[in-house]
Amino acid sequence: MLDMGTDPNLADDDDGTVNLHHVAWDGWPDIMEVLLKHGAKVDTQAWSGQSPLHYASRNDQTLCIAMLVHYGADVRCSSSSLLLLRRLLLLSV
Repeated sequence: MLDMGTDPNLADDDDGTVNLHHVAWDGWPDIMEVLLKHGAKVDTQAWSGQSPLHYASRNDQTLCIAMLVHYGADVRCSSSSLLLLRRLLLLSV
């Protein structure tokens, strides 16, 4: 569907999340990369103000955290910055 022009940034009417939030939470880095390559905005925020990086961080999805950072996610935007920093440091070891 993305190849046919579907917008990867369409938000859910209930909470403002996009597909990138869901794959970050569930830990699907392969699908995440497809969405990002098709124009998904890495720092899109849900109505709660949380980005996909928040979702990946809250659910210990280290591969998704690494991919989001690789694609330019703003690590300073995290409300749980200490937890996120610990996870990022673990990735660099």
